[in-house]
Amino acid sequence: MRNIGLSKLQNLLFVLFLFALTGCGASNSNIAGTEGATGKITAKFDWAADGKSTAKTVAAVPTGVLSVRLKVTGPTVNGTTYTRVKASFPAADGGGTVAVTPGTKLIVTAEALGAGDVLLYEGFKREVTVTSGATTDLGTISMAAPYYKVADEPCLGCHENSRGITGQSIVADYKGSRHYSVTVSPVPNFNGTFYANSTGCAGCHGQQHNDLNPALGFNTSRCYSCHSVAGNFPAHKAEYQANKTSCTACHQAHKLEFQQVPDLAASGHGTATKPAWTEYDFSTRTDCIACHNPLGFANAVNSNWTNTAATNTGKSALTCDTCHTSATQYHNNIRTITGGYTAGMGGFATNAKATIVFPDVNQSNVCVPCHASRENGKSVALGVTDFTNASFKNPHYLAAAAVFYGTGGFQFYSSASQTQYQPQAYTSKYGVVVDGTVIKAAAASTSNSTPAIAVGDALVGDKAPWSHGKLGMNNFQTTISKADVIAAKGNLVFTGTAGQCVACHLGPEQTHSFDAYKGAEATWKTGTATANSMANGTFAGCYGCHTNEDIKEVAELDEKPKYDAAMDFFKWQLAQNGAVYSEAYPYFFKADGVTALKNWIAADTTTGMVVTNGNGPANMGAALNFKLLKAEKGAHVHNRTFMKQLIFDSIQYLQTGNVSFSNRNIAAGATADPDGLINFKNYSTSLISTGKAGATTQTVRGYITRKNTSAPTAGLYTRP
Repeated sequence: MRNIGLSKLQNLLFVLFLFALTGCGASNSNIAGTEGATGKITAKFDWAADGKSTAKTVAAVPTGVLSVRLKVTGPTVNGTTYTRVKASFPAADGGGTVAVTPGTKLIVTAEALGAGDVLLYEGFKREVTVTSGATTDLGTISMAAPYYKVADEPCLGCHENSRGITGQSIVADYKGSRHYSVTVSPVPNFNGTFYANSTGCAGCHGQQHNDLNPALGFNTSRCYSCHSVAGNFPAHKAEYQANKTSCTACHQAHKLEFQQVPDLAASGHGTATKPAWTEYDFSTRTDCIACHNPLGFANAVNSNWTNTAATNTGKSALTCDTCHTSATQYHNNIRTITGGYTAGMGGFATNAKATIVFPDVNQSNVCVPCHASRENGKSVALGVTDFTNASFKNPHYLAAAAVFYGTGGFQFYSSASQTQYQPQAYTSKYGVVVDGTVIKAAAASTSNSTPAIAVGDALVGDKAPWSHGKLGMNNFQTTISKADVIAAKGNLVFTGTAGQCVACHLGPEQTHSFDAYKGAEATWKTGTATANSMANGTFAGCYGCHTNEDIKEVAELDEKPKYDAAMDFFKWQLAQNGAVYSEAYPYFFKADGVTALKNWIAADTTTGMVVTNGNGPANMGAALNFKLLKAEKGAHVHNRTFMKQLIFDSIQYLQTGNVSFSNRNIAAGATADPDGLINFKNYSTSLISTGKAGATTQTVRGYITRKNTSAPTAGLYTRP
């Protein structure tokens, strides 16, 4: 029998290797390798799977084994195919060292060969990292008899150089899956086309490439031949068939441990028990299906939001083919939203009362629709005809895009018109005037932009008026090491071109848990820090910008408490005006805390909401701003300047009935007391009377007011 993964032609593609002697009793005189290789791997072998003791002597090598061949394969990264390595040495040596090209996520396959290169035993090491100039010790590789399937021999021999969705050798991936090790068929042979060993290559694809995509077809899928008999996953099948989701949308047949799959399953997007997927059967709701159902989202994106009809497919969390277009090949196959997303507020498409225009952020465009909010100031003004009897317009949940890009909420306090951005404009981003996605006015120079911001510049990219807006647009300086990032000393590097959402929530490792802290650590952190201490770690996190900071520590232990204190003040102030907030629907209640608030321009706070010289849209708008930030969860990280501006303007309006856009930005040298802008004293008195720390007031004063000088009064004003 010939070795299933070997051909003479493939051998000719590799340079000659020298024999290595590194096992027990062996010398280290020779190292096999490839020309230009700068790293090494070394390994020994355990034949215990053959019923023998662990190989500690040459004699422990099983009878018939003459040589061991190491094969090293790696994924294709950014279009560059990893240089594959094959090196052989006598089995009697007990181990060997191979010179290889550095890389990550490498798979090392050890093949024990007999006479005529017959494969007798094999073993694997996965997720191997080889560093330039260093030797990676793989320890002992356990060797076992291969799972031989006669129909698969030509498949494996021919496709060893083929690449799967991981970019890795499809054979190396397949041999690490359960499909390789299962040799007993639970289903009958299909007319000689599909073999009884149904989990093998021929069992799924047929003997002559009969079915290149056997997971497709839903009712005819080969997957269901095994996984829907005898009560095995029938409900699972029905759920995903209804949404026209292929099995391979989540499960990779050649590599079942494909890391993105468990990451997604554990994330909020993929956890089937989350309220976003289980609160209702959202597939039956036209206004909900586009974001709360995988098929609904695909239909909406593909039709430019003209098809959001309910399809009654049942409850389902998001699957891989929600955001990706291919059911089998995901890399870079992202659903396309060109030119940036235009969000309908108060409804979709022609039913929308108003719109928000988001900047074009490349692949991150696909994230915006479901995080854009559902109501804003303009839709409130246009969508409510009687503010004496109106239910609260909920901006919706997790509206990160609306906060990140400063496009959501109620922002037009200074005018009764329905224009979202005033000519004097909304100074939400370091004093830069914005109108939708375009900068309308800017200072001659600013320390937060390189090059200097100018009128007409886009809201995102290298001229973005806030640092996070620069991420993922121009890639800046490319880098390949942590040392490069640390050397950048606070300058952005290697952010990619896929937009801000992808840059932070997937990061360079494409982490599908969508945990931004994991992305921050990947870009990069060295060492390990203890809680509230930098002593044990060296940090260059978040693409080099937050040099020497543990970004999770900064966000959770520094920013979050201040944000919570500011939101507590905001909530307290709304209650003083007769709008009592609760986590329970419909969220705002009258002063009794029980009756739903519907009169937003009442005569007194016992019957509804009251703001001196206020008006209905602005009154409800202040409540909308609170709910937007409360439900967003990450406002203190996404765009804290915009978040502070919303809080400051809303509270000032609730206290005085008007807002001056410039008041939060105290001019350099000004001596005005912040209590002249917002009254903190009544809140402070309330804190003391309820037993809360009075010092919280000072925290809030410093957090939401800003003195525009490089040397602010100690603790009184802060930069955004």
